[in-house]
Amino acid sequence: MGVPKLRLGLIGCGEIAAKSTVPAILGCQHAEVVAAMDTKLSLARDLAEKTGAAVVTDKVEELLKQERVEAVVISTPHFLHAPIGMQAARSGK
Repeated sequence: MGVPKLRLGLIGCGEIAAKSTVPAILGCQHAEVVAAMDTKLSLARDLAEKTGAAVVTDKVEELLKQERVEAVVISTPHFLHAPIGMQAARSGK
């Protein structure tokens, strides 16, 4: 019996997520992307297609409501890390 995978939600699906975050997650046997969101839905759709994740609306709140999402990876501009991180923590992610 294997170790269950940590189910991750991507917040921000731009260049950093595409070039760094997603390849790192895909290379990890104990994690998987289950949801992706970005203010540009086309970016979320692109990464969702590559990872098999569900596309969430362009709202962080909607991703944080997803029961399948156990934790989040924030790949947004740096000035958004703290407010989104606090929001995620308050939601239990």
